[in-house]
Amino acid sequence: MQLMAEHRIAKTPENFEIWYTHASGRNEKLSKTLEILVSNKQPFTLEQNRSLHDEYFAENDAATAVVTAGQAIEKSMGTVLGFLKEASSGVDTYSESLESNLGNMARAGDLDGLRRAVESLVSDTRDMQAQNALLKGRLEKSSGEIQTLRQNLENSQKEAMTDALTGIANRKFFDVCLRQEAAEAMESGDSLCLMLGDIDHFKKFNDNYGHQVGDQVLKLVGMILRQETENTDNITPAR
Repeated sequence: MQLMAEHRIAKTPENFEIWYTHASGRNEKLSKTLEILVSNKQPFTLEQNRSLHDEYFAENDAATAVVTAGQAIEKSMGTVLGFLKEASSGVDTYSESLESNLGNMARAGDLDGLRRAVESLVSDTRDMQAQNALLKGRLEKSSGEIQTLRQNLENSQKEAMTDALTGIANRKFFDVCLRQEAAEAMESGDSLCLMLGDIDHFKKFNDNYGHQVGDQVLKLVGMILRQETENTDNITPAR
């Protein structure tokens, strides 16, 4: 609280999370970033605070969403397995009934005995058809739910790897992608190119026009990079 007051940090839950983590020494990278900003006398604007929280804590929210979606899928799969187990039991029962009724038909000494065996077989077959129809409906419903959960999981994973402001891949994706591309280049012997870029005089632009306009510039640059690069290229913003 003393640090927040010293640097005129708005008392919001997100800002408290940032500075509590810094003061407790739980995140060395965050503390280093804050120390650099303080030493450079950077103002802690609303945009700056939001950017810090997105950088160091948004991934935790995304990870929680991924875990939640995974647990929901696991629960749905358990429900489906329960349906299949129930159906398997019904098949076993019908198999026993079929065997018994066929035996009764073979042993029937008159038309009445044969009729009773046939009626029992028809009744059991109808019950089996009803069970199959019920199972089909349950499986179709569960399949739709699992498909929705799978899409939610993919969206959560994508959000965890995407920069919220620019819409391009974030630093976490960069680390994963660079390791993968480097490993593939070593195996294949192909060349690997890493290009770094910067926006000239961006700090001065922010100072003159404000961080909100600066955010729009970052969005525009991100959009242009996506449009002008090939689908196989990976772009991530630096912090």
